[in-house]
Amino acid sequence: MIDPGNDRPPRGYDRATLIVAGLIFVGFVLLLYFLPVIMTAIGGDSPWLAGLAIAAVLVLPFAGLWLRGRARRNQGRRD
Repeated sequence: MIDPGNDRPPRGYDRATLIVAGLIFVGFVLLLYFLPVIMTAIGGDSPWLAGLAIAAVLVLPFAGLWLRGRARRNQGRRD
Protein backbone atom coordinates (compact mmCIF):
# COMPACT_ATOMS: atom_id res chain seq x y z
CA MET A 1 0.00 0.00 0.00
CA ILE A 2 1.41 3.38 -0.98
CA ASP A 3 1.10 6.22 1.50
CA PRO A 4 0.05 9.41 -0.38
CA GLY A 5 2.16 11.55 1.96
CA ASN A 6 5.27 9.44 1.44
CA ASP A 7 7.34 10.22 -1.67
CA ARG A 8 9.77 7.35 -1.18
CA PRO A 9 9.33 4.13 -3.17
CA PRO A 10 8.59 0.89 -1.29
CA ARG A 11 11.70 -0.84 0.10
CA GLY A 12 11.30 -4.23 -1.57
CA TYR A 13 9.51 -6.10 -4.28
CA ASP A 14 6.95 -8.80 -3.77
CA ARG A 15 7.65 -12.36 -4.86
CA ALA A 16 5.31 -12.25 -7.89
CA THR A 17 7.09 -9.18 -9.30
CA LEU A 18 10.48 -10.87 -9.01
CA ILE A 19 9.21 -14.06 -10.65
CA VAL A 20 7.69 -12.18 -13.58
CA ALA A 21 10.87 -10.10 -14.00
CA GLY A 22 12.93 -13.29 -14.03
CA LEU A 23 10.69 -14.91 -16.62
CA ILE A 24 10.87 -11.85 -18.84
CA PHE A 25 14.66 -11.82 -18.51
CA VAL A 26 14.95 -15.53 -19.38
CA GLY A 27 12.59 -15.06 -22.35
CA PHE A 28 14.64 -12.15 -23.68
CA VAL A 29 17.90 -14.09 -23.25
CA LEU A 30 16.42 -17.03 -25.18
CA LEU A 31 15.26 -14.66 -27.92
CA LEU A 32 18.77 -13.20 -28.19
CA TYR A 33 20.31 -16.69 -28.19
CA PHE A 34 18.16 -17.83 -31.11
CA LEU A 35 18.23 -14.49 -32.94
CA PRO A 36 20.95 -15.51 -35.44
CA VAL A 37 18.95 -18.58 -36.44
CA ILE A 38 15.78 -16.52 -36.75
CA MET A 39 17.53 -13.85 -38.82
CA THR A 40 19.10 -16.45 -41.13
CA ALA A 41 15.71 -18.08 -41.69
CA ILE A 42 13.99 -14.75 -42.34
CA GLY A 43 16.92 -13.36 -44.33
CA GLY A 44 16.64 -16.22 -46.81
CA ASP A 45 13.34 -14.76 -47.96
CA SER A 46 14.07 -11.05 -47.54
CA PRO A 47 17.01 -9.19 -46.03
CA TRP A 48 14.64 -6.31 -45.24
CA LEU A 49 12.53 -8.57 -43.03
CA ALA A 50 15.68 -9.74 -41.20
CA GLY A 51 16.60 -6.10 -40.57
CA LEU A 52 13.07 -5.40 -39.36
CA ALA A 53 13.31 -8.36 -36.98
CA ILE A 54 16.55 -7.11 -35.41
CA ALA A 55 15.10 -3.59 -35.14
CA ALA A 56 12.06 -5.01 -33.35
CA VAL A 57 14.30 -6.92 -30.90
CA LEU A 58 16.28 -3.76 -30.16
CA VAL A 59 13.17 -1.60 -29.63
CA LEU A 60 11.23 -4.21 -27.63
CA PRO A 61 12.89 -3.56 -24.22
CA PHE A 62 12.44 0.20 -24.52
CA ALA A 63 8.78 -0.18 -25.46
CA GLY A 64 8.25 -2.54 -22.52
CA LEU A 65 9.88 -0.15 -20.07
CA TRP A 66 7.88 2.77 -21.45
CA LEU A 67 4.61 0.85 -21.05
CA ARG A 68 5.56 -0.24 -17.53
CA GLY A 69 6.36 3.33 -16.51
CA ARG A 70 3.13 4.57 -18.01
CA ALA A 71 1.11 1.92 -16.19
CA ARG A 72 2.81 2.73 -12.87
CA ARG A 73 2.10 6.45 -13.30
CA ASN A 74 -1.57 5.73 -14.04
CA GLN A 75 -1.77 3.37 -11.07
CA GLY A 76 -0.47 6.11 -8.76
CA ARG A 77 -3.20 8.51 -9.91
CA ARG A 78 -6.00 6.06 -9.10
CA ASP A 79 -4.88 5.46 -5.49
